[in-house]
Amino acid sequence: MELTTLCYIEKDGKYLMLHRIKKKKDINKGKYIGVGGHLEHGESPDDCLKREVKEETGLKLLSYHARGIVTFIYGEDTVEYMHLYTADRFQGKLIECNEGDLVWVDKKDIMDLNLWEGDRIFLKLLSEDAPFFSLKLVYTPDDKLVSAVLDGKELIKKRKKKVSEENLEQQSGLQSEKQASKEKNLLKDKDIREPLFNFLEDTYGKVRILEEKTVGKSRADILMVTTDALFGIEIKSDADTYTRLESQIKDYDKYFDYNIVVAGSTHGEHIAEHVPDYWGIITVEIIDGTFDFYTLRRPQPNPKMKWKRKLELLWRPELAQIQEWNRMPKYKNLSRVHAADKILELIPDIIPEETLRKQVSEILFERDYSKVEETLKEYRKGEIAKQLEKETDPEKRMQLLNKKANAEKNLVPGC
Repeated sequence: MELTTLCYIEKDGKYLMLHRIKKKKDINKGKYIGVGGHLEHGESPDDCLKREVKEETGLKLLSYHARGIVTFIYGEDTVEYMHLYTADRFQGKLIECNEGDLVWVDKKDIMDLNLWEGDRIFLKLLSEDAPFFSLKLVYTPDDKLVSAVLDGKELIKKRKKKVSEENLEQQSGLQSEKQASKEKNLLKDKDIREPLFNFLEDTYGKVRILEEKTVGKSRADILMVTTDALFGIEIKSDADTYTRLESQIKDYDKYFDYNIVVAGSTHGEHIAEHVPDYWGIITVEIIDGTFDFYTLRRPQPNPKMKWKRKLELLWRPELAQIQEWNRMPKYKNLSRVHAADKILELIPDIIPEETLRKQVSEILFERDYSKVEETLKEYRKGEIAKQLEKETDPEKRMQLLNKKANAEKNLVPGC
């Protein structure tokens, strides 16, 4: 049994995070955590907190608050009782830490980091200013969270394998039974979608799901819209192969802020070898007759997203709405591509990227596919009407009237 402390130091809406990348043998290898360590002989949790923060960061805490107790169970050997703190006042300058890199991260971006799944639970409690709590987290040796209990209430419970694969193979007759069961539970794309939508809503909150969106030479299985980002989601069911995945990755990377691959059980062990490390991975299998989704890896911001491509996902009237929101001139007779180019000229000096991300999401949240023709018709009629109001030449007015009549009859969605 181990006794430890963990502290999240706050400043200007940010937490000080330690990216654990320097120790060769580290249970937290590659993950972002707070600052802390093990209690030494005779120390209280407060004593340990202040000492560890000073040693790892160079900062002296002036104000801190105990927020909860976290029981961390990892495999069969590790049981840790962790005293969780936040601190809001300190003095001193940051030093280099021998366990990892210290970085200040906006609280709103914390969940995008590579975290322990259980950390996401207590970080959410901290953000909600929850009263002192007790949280028990149980992990398998491959970092999968299988149980989470908050103040005695079960939040997560997943079945753990009780018999090793090797022992199963040694048991007469069970191997063929296992294979038959596996084949029975092979999932196809159409089986996964509806349960996946529910999982995404539970995980990300307010979302809108758009299916089968063309991106470059590929079709994105799912475009998920959140309040400030677009997620491309590729489903690799048990019936799929990796044949087209390389080209799909290149196309997805051009359009979306984040990308995720959802892998069936036949791909679960090897999918990480086939997608970039900034792609998220969700695995899915049937357990006890129900769909079991697990976030194997959270997606990181896509470094290859191109604003030009992302804006191509919008219709011309939607681009006009963005121009209006940002008080841009109302350019006449611009195609969708040229309208997007005008917006691109203002990024990021006039239009901050964060603002534009939220605007694109807002538009896609409100898009009504049942009214696509009506939307485009009204937009075209409106643009022509504005020209008619200013045009005095009889011949040109007649041309505009004919153009207006044609616009009302012939519609090409996406123009």
